[in-house]
Amino acid sequence: MMGVVVVKFSLLQKMMALIIVVVFLSLGTAVLLLSFSFNGIMHNHFGERAMDVAKMTANNERIIAGFQDENPSTIINPLAEEIRLQTGASYVVVGNLEDIRYSHHDPAQIGEPMGSSNTPVFENEESIVYIDKGVSGKAAKAKTPIYNQDGELIGVSSVGFLRTDINETIIQHLISISTWFLIPLLLDGGSICSFKKR
Repeated sequence: MMGVVVVKFSLLQKMMALIIVVVFLSLGTAVLLLSFSFNGIMHNHFGERAMDVAKMTANNERIIAGFQDENPSTIINPLAEEIRLQTGASYVVVGNLEDIRYSHHDPAQIGEPMGSSNTPVFENEESIVYIDKGVSGKAAKAKTPIYNQDGELIGVSSVGFLRTDINETIIQHLISISTWFLIPLLLDGGSICSFKKR
């Protein structure tokens, strides 16, 4: 009859195991809290960012002037894409009063009808922030009117941060936070090891 093998762990091994468990429990809790408050994060933080970018686009003088060109998209799309890349937005779409896109990160979508209604922007001439699923997926969106130099309504600026992109941003923050947790813990572990060797 074989005897039972009892594995004994040193104090250091127990401490390191405890440290690892604490770190992963902390990260798991953070993920759960973020998942519960995700819509709030999308609407409040990324919705506000989307509105800032939408207004920046709507006030761009070269974009406004581009509406007068025979082929507006050739002027407007490069400018909108420049803004998108600079701000980290998932998309920056400029459309006319007929809901036709003059810009889009997917060139195939230029000249096509916009994916969501612009009625509040055109009828009430108001800026809006909302969460919706469009052509590119679920996103925190913002829309604001575009006016020409005479104050006439000529189009709409629509900006969105996709949920997939927001997920990546949150994961990057979690990794950064976990690094700040792990560094002091590993240093403490190293100190324990050096102390034990003495």
